[in-house]
Amino acid sequence: MGAALPGWVRPALDATRPTTAVPDATLPVTAPDVAGWMRDFVELSGQCDRWYVSTDVLVVFYVEEHEFQAFRRSG
Repeated sequence: MGAALPGWVRPALDATRPTTAVPDATLPVTAPDVAGWMRDFVELSGQCDRWYVSTDVLVVFYVEEHEFQAFRRSG
């Protein structure tokens, strides 16, 4: 079994869910390179080849009606 999530993760994740939450980046759903945009956002958030729950960085992507939304939060 892995370690429990750090205490700041759940509130940070919950803060990204309301429709009033302001994303750190957006991309139209019609954009040609969504995977590249996601990869670049993750890398700019300080995540690279290996991901650890305890890195103190949370990256979340949502697909909305007209755009992709990306959020970056840290503990």
